[in-house]
Amino acid sequence: MRFLKPARRNRAGTAAVEFALVAPVLLLLLGGLLEFGWAVWSDSALCNAVSQASYHAFLSGSNVSTSSLVTIAEKGSALSGVTATASAPACYCASGTPATRSPAASCTTTCADGTSPGVYTTIIAQYSVPSFAPMLPTPTITETAVVRLK
Repeated sequence: MRFLKPARRNRAGTAAVEFALVAPVLLLLLGGLLEFGWAVWSDSALCNAVSQASYHAFLSGSNVSTSSLVTIAEKGSALSGVTATASAPACYCASGTPATRSPAASCTTTCADGTSPGVYTTIIAQYSVPSFAPMLPTPTITETAVVRLK
């Protein structure tokens, strides 16, 4: 028992050893929080860009150009590398809860429930969230908006 006494009394360096054991775990947690925060912020920025494009479509009506919607959706956020598509305005009949769209024969016909068809466009934007750590996969977020133009 006499040989254990010097080891019990000498505590120099124990804080450094404990820090060396705990620091990697703390850094991994911090890195995960940063990754998650960046992904949530990117999703919010992409959602805002699609919202701007859908608002423009709503204000422009059925004369809106799909190229302007794509440009607004791609440039409407601080993100670089956003890809967007927009469908040409087309007539659909909306029915059910939640509402589903079915193509109308023409914009002048009436729908099965007796209502007139509406003109809709769909805006889709995608963004691949870059990862801070190269070994992690890069998730792709997608935002979609369906806008009734008329």
